[in-house]
Amino acid sequence: MPEALLMLAGAVASSLARATDTPLWPALRDGVAEAVDPVRPGVPRLRLEKGRRALVAQHAVRREPARAAFTAEWRDSLHEVLRARPEAAIGLRRALAEVSPSLPRWSGQDGVVPPSVLRGSVKLAQASPYR
Repeated sequence: MPEALLMLAGAVASSLARATDTPLWPALRDGVAEAVDPVRPGVPRLRLEKGRRALVAQHAVRREPARAAFTAEWRDSLHEVLRARPEAAIGLRRALAEVSPSLPRWSGQDGVVPPSVLRGSVKLAQASPYR
């Protein structure tokens, strides 16, 4: 799978995790559900909603590990979707672009979603181990 699609799956999964307890959740959830299964979007929508409820129900101390698990689960699921249907990237990028500038940032994060991921033109550079 092209690295741009791998990065897109990660960006969408991370954005979903950040949006779970914000007013942006419904729009992102619905956009991702439509992209994942345009014929039956209710199936991924219910799965997303179940994961969101479990995440926000966590005590504050456990919320970040739960958020990381939610992100990993959806990143893997989106990898599978994109392997089977690369055209789903169009809908995922659209859903992400609609909410990305408004998503909350986690501490230490230098940005929400790189514009290159939204456009699908990602070029990876190896990070220096000396930062």
